[in-house]
Amino acid sequence: MPGYSTVLPNIDEARLEAVHALIVGQIADLDASLQLSPISFPAGTAVAGLVVIGDPESLPSQAEAPFLICVTGGTSVDTVDLETELRYVGVPSTVSSFRLTLHTTVRVYIHPRTFPAADSSISSIQSQAELRERLRSRLCDFIRSDVFQSGSGVDIALGSREYATAPGYDAYTQVRVAEIRKGLFDKSFAGLVSVFGAELLVTGLVE
Repeated sequence: MPGYSTVLPNIDEARLEAVHALIVGQIADLDASLQLSPISFPAGTAVAGLVVIGDPESLPSQAEAPFLICVTGGTSVDTVDLETELRYVGVPSTVSSFRLTLHTTVRVYIHPRTFPAADSSISSIQSQAELRERLRSRLCDFIRSDVFQSGSGVDIALGSREYATAPGYDAYTQVRVAEIRKGLFDKSFAGLVSVFGAELLVTGLVE
C-alpha cells in the first residue's frame, strides 16, 4: 500500500537524491561548456564530486573544487520547503488526496581563489570580476537549461513509493527553475569569507 515507507527513502529525501543524480548525469555537458573561452578550464574540471547533497559550512581547497553545486531542500534559509494542498474535501482521505509542492534549492558557489587577480591593477581586477560573473552565468545556465528545461528534467522519477503502488515509484512533475538569485554567500575558508554564488529555486509537484 502507498504511504510512509520504512524500507525506501520517502519523498523529501528521494527528491534530493533524484535532483543530485540528474545534475551528475549531465556533468559532461558542463565540463565541455567550461572549456570555452574566456573561462577556458581544462577538460575534466567539472566532475561528479563537485555536486553534493547538502550545503557544507566550509569549502574544500580550490584545487579540489574551483566551484561547488549543492542540492538542498527549501527556497532559502527559514523558508518554505514543502506545501500541501488537500484536493478532495468531504470524501475519505487517502495519500493521493494530498498534492505536494516541493521546493528544492540548487546552490552554486565559486571558490574565492578561482580566477585570482594577477595584481592590483584595474585590468586585473576587472578581468577577475568578469570571469567570476561569466562562470556563475554558465553554472546557472547549465542547471536551468541543460538539467531542468529538458525531457528528463521536467518529470523526474523518484526512488520513493509514498503515492505509487509497486512496482511503480513516485514522480516529481512539472519541475522547473522558477527563480534564480545571485549574490555573495558567507563560507568558511581560512576564516569567514564571502564567495560569489547563486541560488536556483527548483519547484515541482508530487501528486
